[in-house]
Amino acid sequence: MNRLVPVQSWLPQPIAEQVKAHCLHNCMPVSEFLRTLVIEACALGLEANRIERHLEWISSDLNFAAVALDALLAGHADPELRERVHAAFARKEERRRSSPQGVEGAVK
Repeated sequence: MNRLVPVQSWLPQPIAEQVKAHCLHNCMPVSEFLRTLVIEACALGLEANRIERHLEWISSDLNFAAVALDALLAGHADPELRERVHAAFARKEERRRSSPQGVEGAVK
């Protein structure tokens, strides 16, 4: 196990009282309770950063796919296909935005 290092924390009086009451009720030292909260907060923060990074990668890939598809449509034998696809997408986006319970990105 890693060596524990003391860290001082100052809390507002009402919060400190809640922490002490919780620890007293659960027969737990205050330092153990705070250590657990800090470890969980750090773990969740790291997980959130990983999720954000994955969302950035997905967004980048989707942007590439959209640009590539638009390029393919621009060079298609049917010159009006690109305009029809853009119009259909605009209609879908309008329906999604106007739906009060529409889920972001959901296919309807």
